[in-house]
Amino acid sequence: MFSVAFLMDLEEGHLLPSFALAHSLLKAGYRVCYVSVEDNKELVIGQGFEFHAIFKDRYPRGYRDFYKANNQLMNAGTTAGHYDYLHEIMSDSTMQQLPAADLYIVSYFLRIEGLLLQYKYGIRMAVLTPFLRAPGSGIGMDSVEELMNMPPDVVMSIIQFMQDLGRTPSSFYELVAPLEDCYEFITCVAELEPDYTASTRNVYLGPCIREQDSASSEILKDIVDQSKKLIYVSLGSQMTGHSEFSDQLLQHLRLMMMREEMAPFQVIFSRGTGHDGKDFTVEQNGRIVVCDWVPQVEVLKMSTAAVIHGGLGTIKECIYYGVPMIVCPFVRDQPLNAARIEKLNLGVSLDMAAVSGQSLSERLLHLSDNEFIRGSIEKMRNVFMEVEHNNEGVRVIEQLLCV
Repeated sequence: MFSVAFLMDLEEGHLLPSFALAHSLLKAGYRVCYVSVEDNKELVIGQGFEFHAIFKDRYPRGYRDFYKANNQLMNAGTTAGHYDYLHEIMSDSTMQQLPAADLYIVSYFLRIEGLLLQYKYGIRMAVLTPFLRAPGSGIGMDSVEELMNMPPDVVMSIIQFMQDLGRTPSSFYELVAPLEDCYEFITCVAELEPDYTASTRNVYLGPCIREQDSASSEILKDIVDQSKKLIYVSLGSQMTGHSEFSDQLLQHLRLMMMREEMAPFQVIFSRGTGHDGKDFTVEQNGRIVVCDWVPQVEVLKMSTAAVIHGGLGTIKECIYYGVPMIVCPFVRDQPLNAARIEKLNLGVSLDMAAVSGQSLSERLLHLSDNEFIRGSIEKMRNVFMEVEHNNEGVRVIEQLLCV
């Protein structure tokens, strides 16, 4: 029986889509475990997988919420904390914390760390990419760019690390060359990044949609008006710590719902964790419900349209449950995602600076009865189902490990 270990960074949005492949491997008879920081333990154990905590001193429980609350964007390759992973990986004690595995599937955001483990310990690795790639990008070029943007002391420690192993790559390109030979598992379908030229080692896993406990839908009985068309609004976990944007959006939603043409609708606005107050508040006689948190998947199953931030996870869930989108991008890959959604006729894009009660109502009315957009979503959903059924990730891993 082969064993596969997932080496994951601390962001939930990167961890959650990995579970689909992990469950498929488990069903196929593989031993599956996860290696990550303490903040991910509960999520992993809840899925029934073995968990190994690493870097407990540098990343104690609560680390993720603290940095989100203080407006820190984690694992974007720009914060000092991100490089702690590298320093830990290069320490002699690291391998003592890692379980033996025939294959390590490494988060894209830890690909340099995985590469160094491969150099030092000879681990076999693949990369898990939980986002849509930009045209012209690639794992090799992205890694060179990341190395070039690292602080000089971090780069020097990597060079020293390689020299201690008796290796002297002549350039960053030579250093990262093994990554080009790794399989890259992408947690979406090729049709969502039509302007990207995939390599033969790119494997699309399908939607990798999270499953949600149906019991969590009980909260919705108290807040959803079954006589109204439901609009779900959420700007995602990256908005935690940016309450000013959330407050502005809420004001626009209030103005929108005062418009006569919005009378048939109800809004559920999920502000995300980190906001004080009750579990939910009701405004305008129930036409607006403001929540700290709701079971997103269950809400989308009931929704006519959604206003979202443009993270890939929420985009895929909207497609999977047939919900047209208004995408208001905020950070990172969201602007590119928003442009692709509009180009693929899965929804419309709206710049945050252009958001108003009127602009939202006009676009929501356009989406709510647009058969062309709904048809495009249905076609993409069919692609999702086909790729998911093919189980290509397991097939490739079997082929890789049996060589």
